[in-house]
Amino acid sequence: MNILTGMLFVFLCMGSFCGNSAAQSTESVSEQITQLNRTGKWLEAEGLAQKYLSSAASKSIEQKCGVINSLSYSLIKLKRIADHLLKH
Repeated sequence: MNILTGMLFVFLCMGSFCGNSAAQSTESVSEQITQLNRTGKWLEAEGLAQKYLSSAASKSIEQKCGVINSLSYSLIKLKRIADHLLKH
């Protein structure tokens, strides 16, 4: 198993433990990121997710999980997940 496959597994497992009770505004951000990913705009999806996660607004674990799952997909498509994990 290579590092990208392993990291994808970790992020998907994280997502399975998160509930679906995210606030409407976060669902909107998650939906926007998902739509960007679906259309191959992975760099834009990554930027939106990073901006959301670094914002000062408080977020529940469910909100963070939804965005992190979408971010992980973007990073895998960009093959930058290892770089991201090393920074955090």
